[in-house]
Amino acid sequence: MANPEAAKLIALLNGIDQFVPGIRDDDVARVQLRDAAARCLARLQTPYERAWELASVNPVVFASLQIGMDLGLWQAWHAAGGGDKTLDDIASMCETSGKGRVRPDINLLRRLMRLLAMFNVLEEKGVDLYAPTPFSLEVGDEAACVAQTLQCATDHFIRASHNLPGYMAKISYREPLDPKTSNYVDAFGLEFFDRVKRDPRMNKSFADHMAGFTQRKTPWVDFFDTGARLLSGAELADGGSPLCVDVGGGVMGVDITHLLTKHPDLPAGSLVLQDLPEVVGAANVDGRIKKMAHDLFQPQPIKGSRAYFFHAVFHDWPEAEALDFLGHTAAAMRKGYSKLLIYEVMIPAAGATRWQAIMDVGMMSLLSAHERTETQWRSLLTKAGFRILNFWPDPKGIETLIEAELA
Repeated sequence: MANPEAAKLIALLNGIDQFVPGIRDDDVARVQLRDAAARCLARLQTPYERAWELASVNPVVFASLQIGMDLGLWQAWHAAGGGDKTLDDIASMCETSGKGRVRPDINLLRRLMRLLAMFNVLEEKGVDLYAPTPFSLEVGDEAACVAQTLQCATDHFIRASHNLPGYMAKISYREPLDPKTSNYVDAFGLEFFDRVKRDPRMNKSFADHMAGFTQRKTPWVDFFDTGARLLSGAELADGGSPLCVDVGGGVMGVDITHLLTKHPDLPAGSLVLQDLPEVVGAANVDGRIKKMAHDLFQPQPIKGSRAYFFHAVFHDWPEAEALDFLGHTAAAMRKGYSKLLIYEVMIPAAGATRWQAIMDVGMMSLLSAHERTETQWRSLLTKAGFRILNFWPDPKGIETLIEAELA
């Protein structure tokens, strides 16, 4: 190589694997390093290369991944325990799995596998010989909920994003705030949740996507002192009021399970998972967690719980709807005893993370909703009759736990 400085940097980057295992054990450091690497890549790319990546690379790589999902390839490869596979092996795996149990053309596979290897979805081991990467193996592992996130992109995110520029022109570049006339409605003819509920496959993939999403966030009990802030002063005798009601807690009940794991000796009836009937009906949680069907726009049936917990619920809804279900929550709370816990993105005035900014525009695209700033959270909760006690930021800088009580 003619440039010795470039050679040194390439050698350094190629040797990073020796440091990765230790970094993976520290998720905060890993995220910081990942973001630094992204900034480095942005500086190295020419403007045209970056445009090409956004316009051409990302769409065709994603499409190739989705074709593999439709063929059942990733699930079959995961079930086989990984390993090197020839194109004939790959065709046979597709033939015995997938939606149509189709044996794809070998040259079609050759073109798709070549592309996916160049973008680190697969590893090219030789002529027409490929091995999976940790990423492609997780796409094939249903429990990892990676494929479900990709499927949600196909079902919702991509088309909604493509529609957004034209929709903004239609509404004269005003901030969209009405979910009934959202960008998603403009693209699909139905509101997001109405469309999801009408299709069992979409309903399951979205529920699994949200569960996987929640699993990968910092557990709220890791940085919020549940002993001092919840258990202390709680009325927890058998038959007493619950310690925590997880409203809209999802099919896996990830957040309420975190609380049970931290405090396994809680008496029966202390923890409640609430969500729509089709969600709690499919929920597989510890038997010590009570499952209850509940629509958050209806009166809260559990009165006087120590805490009412919401995770990634408010960002789905504009202010009017949020005030509606906050009113039902406030009516169920005991003043001076019950707490409102909201675990959501809080966008800073400057220096938002990539994740926070993406989530904010994503919510606008799908629901005419938004992530909120500290000022917006204070305004919303004050209007609903609450007083904020504290903000507890998660160490990754993605979300913040808001602790509040009745004013």
